[in-house]
Formats: sequence, C-alpha cells, structure tokens
Amino acid sequence: MKLTEFRKAWIHNEIRCRVEQIGMPKQEIPRIILTRKEWLALPKELTHGLRTTTHKKLGTIRPRSRIMFLNVRSHRSLRQLRDTIIVELVHYWFPDLRHYSQFQQMKKALLKGKIPYKDFKIEATLKIPIE
Repeated sequence: MKLTEFRKAWIHNEIRCRVEQIGMPKQEIPRIILTRKEWLALPKELTHGLRTTTHKKLGTIRPRSRIMFLNVRSHRSLRQLRDTIIVELVHYWFPDLRHYSQFQQMKKALLKGKIPYKDFKIEATLKIPIE
C-alpha cells in the first residue's frame, strides 16, 4: 500500500481509538514511524538490531524508547494494517504477553471494540505455590 495523506490520518485515528480503548495515558503513546526512511534516520541506539530487517516486518515496537514502526508499504489492506497496530500496541502495553492464547484473546477483544480488562485475566506463570 502506498502511504497517502488519507492513510496517515486513518492510522493516527486508529491508534488514538485503540489507545483510548486500552486506557493508555496520553503521555505514554508511542511515537509513530511510517516509513523505512524515517526509521533509518533515527539514532542507531534506538533502532539497534532492526535497521536491516525492517523491509521484512509489518511492524515493530521499541517499548523503552516508545517508538512504533509500521511498514505501511508491506501491508496489503487497511484490515491488515489495523491488525498490526493492535498487535504492536498490545506488545507495548502488555510486554509480558507473547503470541499465545492470552495475547490472542486481548487482540480479539480490541478488534471487537471491547474493553479488554473486563473479561481478561492474566494467569500467573509461576508454577511453584506461594506459601
């Protein structure tokens, strides 16, 4: 997909809606990078390890530096782009979740427009009982 002004506005609107849905404070919203050129213009400390592989990725997020990269040209549709935005926001806001069932539940809840906290429980991963 080509990056047009309409798509830029759509992306920012979609991110704003999903951030409100998650309940993320405005100061925590990540900076959005939409082209590889912008990504490569960032300091190497921020993009360490992801400078040469961005053409293969649909999106990535660097939680510590609060930067989200969306490779718009690699997406085939706005639906695929919406999925990538949601996946990256879930990775950002819930860093302990990996691509397992809880992650998929969170993603599906966000896609349906639900507030994911109401029916979502993060199960403890500790196998040893606490006494």
